[in-house]
Amino acid sequence: MNELSLLDYAILRFEFTTKQNHTERGRYAFEKDANTSKQQHVKDTMESLRSQLVSARETLAVRKRYDELTEKITSSKMLKPRDEQAVAHAKLDEEIGELEHEVQTAQNVWEERRKQFIRIHDEAREMLRLIKDEKEEAERKEGMMKDGDEDGEGEGSTSRGDVSHVGTPRPDGGMTPIHVSQGGDDSQKLKVPPQDRLKPLSRASSTAPSTAPTSTAAPSISKSRNAGDAEMVDSGAVSGDANADDDSSGIEEGEDLEDGEDDGDERHTTRMDES
Repeated sequence: MNELSLLDYAILRFEFTTKQNHTERGRYAFEKDANTSKQQHVKDTMESLRSQLVSARETLAVRKRYDELTEKITSSKMLKPRDEQAVAHAKLDEEIGELEHEVQTAQNVWEERRKQFIRIHDEAREMLRLIKDEKEEAERKEGMMKDGDEDGEGEGSTSRGDVSHVGTPRPDGGMTPIHVSQGGDDSQKLKVPPQDRLKPLSRASSTAPSTAPTSTAAPSISKSRNAGDAEMVDSGAVSGDANADDDSSGIEEGEDLEDGEDDGDERHTTRMDES
């Protein structure tokens, strides 16, 4: 083999090696790109799988919690099936409705009783006011009657000393005793004779007993005293001292007569004074 053949062979070998190198470089570049893309895909896949793993773990924890609750619910003897629970709920709703009705009824009763209490309170206040007015009116009338009695006693005491002996016979005179009504200015007043003369007549003219009287004894006593006083007036005696003597006798006997009889005596005396 000559040198030209060896050169030819070396050049061909060099060209073939160079061509092979370019081919391998291209294949390597292609494979590199493929591997790079695959690597990126794997990374992305791992990230997504990691996020899925986190969510799966959370879901697992929740499901385990649910499993525990379910185990407690299913193992509890206090719990009942849904049908029985629905029936119990219906009963509870019915009881709630009844209780609400009772509450409304109680509220209505309370309102009614409150109104009744307010009405009773107002009526009681009105009754107290009426009783107070009547009491004040009675006290006023009693005060007026006491003032009138005091005025009458004052007038009787002033005129008693002057005319006490008008109707009494005098031993040194022969004049006939005259009745008080025959006088001049003093015809409207009753002249009172001495008490020692009329004292026997004041109780003799009364037929009612002087013991503890009842409510029915007052009219008979007043009538008997009216009759006795009329007889005394016809005989020329004066009934003013008779009334005074009755009062003094009533005090001496221990106040045997009640308030009703005393009031009858006062009204009788007033009528006699007016006559």
